[in-house]
Amino acid sequence: MSKSAADQKRERGSSNVEGMLYVPMMLILIFGLIQFGLVIHASQKAHAVAAAAYNVARYEGSTAADGRRAAAELLDRYGMDLPADAVNVTKTAIEVRASVKAKSPSLFPFHEGWTIDQEVSGPTERIIAR
Repeated sequence: MSKSAADQKRERGSSNVEGMLYVPMMLILIFGLIQFGLVIHASQKAHAVAAAAYNVARYEGSTAADGRRAAAELLDRYGMDLPADAVNVTKTAIEVRASVKAKSPSLFPFHEGWTIDQEVSGPTERIIAR
């Protein structure tokens, strides 16, 4: 069964309409995946900075300031410019907590990026003489 000339003429523009619908949806999907990757990457960087601060601050004889200094060195190496209060290290006699608050880069206009909070905590190193 073949289509008449009138039917073919009516359906000729339908592929253009389909293209106008599919192309923006594919672009949103592609840019969304790239944005998701940027958020995950920034989250991993923030966790690495918190882990570096914890690893330095947990040793006996070190201070929370030593942990913040190690975090600042790693931030410089990564090229992340965060505010001074973005890295917080607290040390007690039994525990060390290092946290990093950052924003991920954003591909979308008028959006500053997603907030990333990473924290690493654990016991302090204590040497017990017997």
